[in-house]
This record gives sequence, C-alpha cells and structure tokens, in this order.
Amino acid sequence: MARLCSGAFRLVFLVVGTAGVWGAASGRGEAQLRGLAADGHFSINAPNQAAADWLLAEAQRLRRRLALRWLGAPLPPGRGMTVIHWELAPDHDEGTTSPALAPPRRRHLVWLRTSPQRVRETLAHEMVHVVLFTHFGNSLPVWLHEGVAATEDDPATRAKRERIFAAWVQSGRLPRLGRLLAKGRIRPEEQQAYTASALLTEYLLARADARRLFRFGQLGLEQGWDHAAQAVYGAKDIAALEQDWHRWLRQRAHGAVALRPRPGVRLR
Repeated sequence: MARLCSGAFRLVFLVVGTAGVWGAASGRGEAQLRGLAADGHFSINAPNQAAADWLLAEAQRLRRRLALRWLGAPLPPGRGMTVIHWELAPDHDEGTTSPALAPPRRRHLVWLRTSPQRVRETLAHEMVHVVLFTHFGNSLPVWLHEGVAATEDDPATRAKRERIFAAWVQSGRLPRLGRLLAKGRIRPEEQQAYTASALLTEYLLARADARRLFRFGQLGLEQGWDHAAQAVYGAKDIAALEQDWHRWLRQRAHGAVALRPRPGVRLR
C-alpha cells in the first residue's frame, strides 16, 4: 500500500527500539537484538541479523528486477534511498510505503508488519511502490500504483480478489471507472477498490504495454481522463473506455482472456 508520508509514520519509526523478539520465527522465546543492514540504497531494521541480511539481499534483487520489468532499465545508482522496517507479526500481513517526495525527506520509508512466511510477497508489493515513486515521483495515480503492485501479491490475496470479481459478475454490478480514477487514496479495508485497480491495470496491459499505462496515468492527472483515454488508447472518452473495460471483464469471467498481464516493458 502506498501513501504520502505522515508525521505519525515517522514518529512510529523513530520511537520503535532496536530490541525485539523473533521467537515465533526462530522457535525460541528469548529476546534478541534486532538486526541492521545497509548499502547504498537501503537501510534495514529487521527482527534479527539473519533476517536483516536476507531482507537487504531481497530488496536489492527486487529493486533491479522490478525496474527492468516496468521501466526497461535499472534505476540509477544512488536514487531512491529507502528505509525498510520489518515488525514480526505472525497473524498480520500489512505493508506501507511513504515516499520521499519533498525536502527534508530524502528517503522512502517502508514498514512491513507480517510473518516470515509472507514477507517475501509483501516486500515485493511495497518495492513496486518504491521503484515507481523513485522514477515517477508523485505523477502516477493511486489506482495505478496499487494495480501494478498487485502483480506481486501472494496467491491468497489474488484468490480473495477473484472472489470479489466473481461476485461483481454474478450481480451484474461492475465497478465504475470514473469513481476509481478519481480516488486520491485507497484505504487497507477497501478491498473492492484494490480489486478494481488490479483488474483495470490488467486490462490496460492487455491493450498495450506499460509505457502507455504510465502515460495514461500521468496524462489523466495532468489534463483529465477523457483526454488521456483518447490520446493514449484511442477511446472517445472515459465512458467509452469503461464500456470496453466492462466488455473485457465479462469475457475474463468466462475465461476468454488471459488471467495474467503481459510483461511490463517490451525490450527491443
């Protein structure tokens, strides 16, 4: 989940101590010092040193893989410094990314509250936000951020969204495109909005590649969604694009379209 930085997030990050317990993951109940790791792009605070070293290596790998997939090239060295804090929470699976969009903030902040079993996918979701914020700043809409990040979600989360989608199709009440495009924020409990974002992103990637997807998002915020729909996808306006999206959704429900989007960038 991506959001603008709040003072509360910064305060929580600074107040959390450097001591913690990772008994649920290690099978031991004794307290251990939290692990720290860092390089030129990441500063890691994790339940223990082994976890910190793993998280750093995984973040490095994801930074490169996700940038290649969605941007077609690695991020420039030194850009997008990110602090990642992992709070062990066996019964939760939450992630938040607060971007560094204006001084004096110089680092993105990623907060993970999840289990060792789910941390890989949760980190990948949040690293999509890191890559997009680093490259595009704040020029992409929230639905696009969440739709792209949804491609990294775990099977359980994907299955939940498929159930929501099936209920929409069964009821005949598909999401309204204008309402989704107008959202400035998607709260964690708004699972229908997350589902709609994922499906809209999947549909647009089925029409064209990620370059057009990102251009659509930027142009929509800059000059309006009707203009963006016509300029990027050749649709008369948002109403026409919604009509085609709904047609595609009904086809998807009957297995007439692929369930996975094409690769993010066509590398020539």
